[in-house]
Amino acid sequence: MPIPSLISANVLICEKILREADGVISVIRLVDLFYFTLREGTPPEQQAVVVTFLATGKFNPQDISQHLIQLRLVRTNDEAVDLGEPIPFILSDVETQIPGVPRGFNIIAQAPIIPKQTGGTCYIVLVVDGEEVARTPFTLAERPAPDTKG
Repeated sequence: MPIPSLISANVLICEKILREADGVISVIRLVDLFYFTLREGTPPEQQAVVVTFLATGKFNPQDISQHLIQLRLVRTNDEAVDLGEPIPFILSDVETQIPGVPRGFNIIAQAPIIPKQTGGTCYIVLVVDGEEVARTPFTLAERPAPDTKG
């Protein structure tokens, strides 16, 4: 069932996120392809690809209720794994400088993704109150061997 007060929800995957001194968030280099090279003799758990992302949600200004936020990884084999514990978020706690503007959240996070297969497309999913509200794909690909031909 859709969340009636939710105006927008997004997940942006990028190389880096800065939180500026004035509180503004800067997303640097949006990406959707991550190369990896599996090293023989090194356990896969020690070869994680770190994915940085920003999850955002904005609600109608009249909504001052509590919502439960969950981030989830969907692996290439469709296995869903929660990224941490659900986060309770109370909109009435959000102070706005201008009355009547939408209230919301910004979550900056990183997730180490272990390439268990030869690659494929995964998803970062934003769940609000048990409902999936945003899903963004990214692809893991084995780095091609360098071309040694002349």
